[in-house]
Amino acid sequence: NSMAQRLYLECIEAGHEVVVHLAKNSDDMIDQVKRTQPHLILCPFLTKRVPEKIWSNAAVPCLIVHPGIEGDRGMSSIEWALK
Repeated sequence: NSMAQRLYLECIEAGHEVVVHLAKNSDDMIDQVKRTQPHLILCPFLTKRVPEKIWSNAAVPCLIVHPGIEGDRGMSSIEWALK
């Protein structure tokens, strides 16, 4: 979405390294975090549940952007909002 694209560009222009990863499953997400050792994790397009091992790590903030309507929760929330 445009918010994620804008944030990506702002971070790049500010000199930050940005890595985009398309998660296949929980193990894939955990492996990617181990490989890249990020300072921040931003999850704008979730279709899979983020493992607790990732979102509960206080050392690396994990921001889960939820585009759904108020009260809507869970994976693929945008699809529920559009139905």
